[in-house]
Amino acid sequence: MCGIVGVWHLNKEPVHHQLLQRMTDCIRHRGPDDEGHLVENNLGLGSRRLSIIDLSPAGHMPMPNQDETVWLVYNGEVYNYQELAGPLSARGYQFHSKTDTEVVLHAYEAYGPDCLNYFNGMWAFAVWDRNRRQLFCAIDRFGIKPFHYYFDGQRFVFGSEIKSILLHPGVPKQVSPQAVYDYLALTHINYNDQTFFSGIKRLPPAHYLTLDAAGNLSVKRWWDLNFESKLDLTNRIKTIERFAELFRDSVRLRLRSDVPVGTCLSGGLDSSSIVTIANELMFGDNGGIDPELVGRQQKTFSACYDDARFDERPFIETILAKTGAEANYVFPNGRQLFEVDMPHLIWHQEEPFGSTSIYAQWNVMRRTAERGVKVLLDGQGGDELLAGYTKYPPFLLQELIRRGRADLFLREFYALRAIQKIGFSSLPAVAYLTLPRWLRSLVSDFGWWANHHAVDVLQDDFKQEFERHRRVLAGESQAKFQQSLAGKSYSDITAFVLPALLRYEDRNSMAFSIEARVPFLDYRLVEFVFSLPPDYRLYNGWSKWILRQAMMKILPEQVRWRRDKIGFATPQRLWLQTAQADIQEVFSDNRLRSSRFIKSRQVLARLDNYLAAPAMDLSEVWRWLNLELWMRRFEL
Repeated sequence: MCGIVGVWHLNKEPVHHQLLQRMTDCIRHRGPDDEGHLVENNLGLGSRRLSIIDLSPAGHMPMPNQDETVWLVYNGEVYNYQELAGPLSARGYQFHSKTDTEVVLHAYEAYGPDCLNYFNGMWAFAVWDRNRRQLFCAIDRFGIKPFHYYFDGQRFVFGSEIKSILLHPGVPKQVSPQAVYDYLALTHINYNDQTFFSGIKRLPPAHYLTLDAAGNLSVKRWWDLNFESKLDLTNRIKTIERFAELFRDSVRLRLRSDVPVGTCLSGGLDSSSIVTIANELMFGDNGGIDPELVGRQQKTFSACYDDARFDERPFIETILAKTGAEANYVFPNGRQLFEVDMPHLIWHQEEPFGSTSIYAQWNVMRRTAERGVKVLLDGQGGDELLAGYTKYPPFLLQELIRRGRADLFLREFYALRAIQKIGFSSLPAVAYLTLPRWLRSLVSDFGWWANHHAVDVLQDDFKQEFERHRRVLAGESQAKFQQSLAGKSYSDITAFVLPALLRYEDRNSMAFSIEARVPFLDYRLVEFVFSLPPDYRLYNGWSKWILRQAMMKILPEQVRWRRDKIGFATPQRLWLQTAQADIQEVFSDNRLRSSRFIKSRQVLARLDNYLAAPAMDLSEVWRWLNLELWMRRFEL
C-alpha cells in the first residue's frame, strides 16, 4: 500500500527531481516507510511506500525489471500474488523479493494489459515501458485504490491524491462548477471520471489508460459485470455453500500480511460476519497468519455514541462475546470535529463529502493507528452487493410486476411490511419504476422541482447553466440497469454510491497510514452474486438473504437476524445544531468563497428554520458548509 506520483512532459521539458520530491512529500502519510524516485529527462516517477508484504528494502519503488526496461510504481495489494508467482517463475521470471509488487511487474511483462485479469485485489499503478515509450496505468475492478491525472496535451501528471498533482506549476487549481452543481443539487459525489478540480480526472473503476510519446491517450474498460445473467439454480443449499466458500476465501486472502491486522466492527451483519470468520482463520489450524501479527485477541475497532439511537454496542458486545476479540471504542464528538479536526479531515478527503458519517470512520482509523494495527478489514460494499438498504425493495417489487408474478409480489410486499416496515408508502416508488422512461422523466421533473429545496439557494445563472445536465443525468439513472434489483445494485456499485464510499475510506485510512481491505469486493464473490436470481438478495422480506443463510451457526442469531440498520450514522442533526452559531458566522463572512454558487442570504434565512425543524433533512446544510470550508482549505 503506497502513494504514487508521476510526470511526463511530452513537450520535452525536463522533469526536476525537486518537483517529484515535493509531490511525494505531500502524500507521505500514504507511505511513511520508504520513498523513491526515477527521473529520465522529461519523465519522472515517484513513490511513498507503506510496507505491508515483505518489509525489506527489496520492495523499494520505483521497481525495475531485470534489464530496467520496465519500471513500476504501485499502490495496493494483489492478494493472490503467491499463487501467481509460481507460473511466472516457470516462464523464466526471477524474483528478488517476496512482494506482490514484483509479481505485478512480471505479470505485466508476461501478459501485457491482460495481466489485470489475473489479479485479485485492489490497486492503482503505473508502468513505464521504456522500449515502447509508453505509460500503462490501471485501476482495480471497483476503484478501491485511486488514480487521478491531468493531461493538457503537453503535460501528463498523475497521483494517488489530487493535492500532489496540484503542486505541478502547469496544473491550474480551479473549481469544477459541474461537480459543485451535482453535489449541491443532485447529492452526487463521484459517479464518473470528473473531480471537483477542473481539468483533473479520476481513472474510473475497471479501466486502464495508455499514453505514448506522440500524446495519444486512451482509456479503456477491461472488466465489467453482467447483471442480466441468471444461473438456473435448483439446489439452494449448494448455492449458499458456494457463497460461504467464496466469502471465507476472500477473508482468508485479505488476512495475508507481514504487519499487524485488525477488523472494523460496527455490529451490523457485514462487519460481524467478517470479524467472526476472521477470528476462526486467525486462531484456527489453517489460518495462515502469524499469531504475532494478531496477538492473543483479534483487535476490533468501533464507533459508538452515548445517544442510543446511534449506538450499536449491544450488537458489538454480542460479537465480542462470541469471538473473545478485543474492543477498541471511539466516541466521535461534534465539537471536536468543528473545533479541531475539520481542517485535517477536509485536507485528507480533498473533495467535498456527503455527511459527517465520514468523521466516525476517521476516528476509527485514528484509533487503529494508535493501537499499532496497519491492516484493517471492514464490510464496505456489502450493502450495495446484497441489497442492504431500504431503497432496494421497490426495485424487486417492480421487477416481479414486470415478470407478471403477482403471487411473488404479494408475498414479498407483505413480508417487507412485517420485517423492514416497508409498506404502502413504497407503492408510489414501485409504480414510478414501472412507468415507461419518457413518463418517468416527466414525473421526475415535477417531483424534483416540487420537493427539492436545494436549488433554491443556488445562484440563478449557475442553476440555469447546469439545469440541462440534471435532465441528462436523470436519463442516465433511468437507463436499463435501473429496471431490476441487480441493475440497481450494478449502478450503485459501479457509479452512484460505492465509488464515493471507497474514496472516503481510502483517504481516511491512508491519512493514518492504514491499509483498509474489503472482503465483500472480492471479484469472485461479486460475480457469483450477480449470477444469482434476485431472491438470493431479498427473500421473504429479508435483505442479504444469502449472507444470513451462509452465516448460520457462525453468527449469533441476535445479529444474524437484525432488522434495523445504522451503519456509520452520526448524530449529525445534534452536531449541526450545536455548531449553529459557527455556521452562521461562516455564511455571514463577506469573503464567502462559495458565493459564486450559493446565495448566502438565503442560506442564513433558512438555517434557523432548518435546524429547529425535527423532520428537516440537514444534509443540505452540511453540503453548503462543507463546500465553503473545502474552498477555503484549498484556497479556491
